[in-house]
Amino acid sequence: MPASEISANPYFAQQQSQVTPKCVIRPTNSQDVATAVAVLSSLDSANISCSFAVRSGGHSTVIGASNIQGGVTIDLGSIKKTSLDLRNSVASVGAGARWGSVYTTAEEAGHAVVGGRVSDVGVGGAISGVRNFEVVLADGALVNANSAEHEDLYLALKGGSNNFGIITRFDMMTFALEDFWGGLVYYNISQAAALLSAFSSFAGDADFDPRSAMILSLGYSAQAGFFGVASLFYESNTLNSSVFQNFTTAIPSLQNGFGVTNLTTIAYELGANNPNGLRQGSITTTIKPSVELLNDVYEMWNATVPRLASIDNLLYTLEFQPLPTSMLAAGAIAGGNSLGIDASDGPAVLVTLTTGWTGASADDEVLSTTRDLFQSIEAKAQAKKSWLLWKYLNYADITQDVFDGYGPVVVERLRNTSRRVDPQGLFQRAEPGNFKLFQADHGS
Repeated sequence: MPASEISANPYFAQQQSQVTPKCVIRPTNSQDVATAVAVLSSLDSANISCSFAVRSGGHSTVIGASNIQGGVTIDLGSIKKTSLDLRNSVASVGAGARWGSVYTTAEEAGHAVVGGRVSDVGVGGAISGVRNFEVVLADGALVNANSAEHEDLYLALKGGSNNFGIITRFDMMTFALEDFWGGLVYYNISQAAALLSAFSSFAGDADFDPRSAMILSLGYSAQAGFFGVASLFYESNTLNSSVFQNFTTAIPSLQNGFGVTNLTTIAYELGANNPNGLRQGSITTTIKPSVELLNDVYEMWNATVPRLASIDNLLYTLEFQPLPTSMLAAGAIAGGNSLGIDASDGPAVLVTLTTGWTGASADDEVLSTTRDLFQSIEAKAQAKKSWLLWKYLNYADITQDVFDGYGPVVVERLRNTSRRVDPQGLFQRAEPGNFKLFQADHGS
């Protein structure tokens, strides 16, 4: 397919849409992907350079992760069917599906899967609750990776990114989920200190309620100015009033949309706040839930706003997500993963800065500001002995060393798996986008 047709299927980040591949392949099934990889592998073996990228939903802010200049982009968007096997509690999801459609299909049967919170995000980065990956290896072989077959690959795909093959199907555990309580509540930014105090108590609670979930966002918009938003959810159609009382009653709010809702509705509501077409950046770090440190992070972010406030259509949002000990322990219970973080690291807080803007002339200013800010945040957290080396890959900036945070044991295990399934290093050299296990020669 000519690369000119890629504009019909835009990317989340404008920078990705402006990348021009030589051609776009749109497979309709797993075997099509296997054929494409076999051809690319043959070219690579003949020392014919043909770099490629693979797109699931195209939501990454890492330029080159799902589109490639002058190479081949494999767009999995037509492999998007979700099939349910309720007897075995499994949803088989094509790698080009978006979470909104997956939730809709599962919800019609009263079930759900663990996935992304935004409807338009592709399933390509899924690792939680996956029982089996169908994956195309570097030689074009189509295999299954699970706890019984290719167990090392199964573990590697749960956190190791695009270093091993192209996943074409995810077989995910389903669970029964009825309507639940939730919604967004908006605050004046003058409540920032109170919100961070409430968040610290929630995230650090030794008796964390596993039915609860939240994200706190403090931001600045060129259209609306400063804002505070808490996304609150509770897995019951009636709220345990004590869980979120600091957010719902103790702190004055401007408005809220609380009520009984469902996963599909929430995903599309959050998706409406994440439109395609802006230039995008994302950077992340992980800290302990110290209220003093959380306030430091906010004040450091706030001090950078004047530097960027005049940029067209700026949306500059600091997000805080709790990583309770129970959540970090769940990875081991579900068969393990390769993230390099576990219950011994909890409780923790994932801090992410997302930035949207228009105008390529502002790129350098935005990226240098956000990167300098996070270096300062990490230095402050280290000084307070409240910093974790671990970073969430899907939110990371390309300058961040994600795999360093996994630890040397996990990284060497990932590299060994890469050497086994991709001995010539096709996915290290020919698919250069995103975070790679080997910085130079494969096997170094």
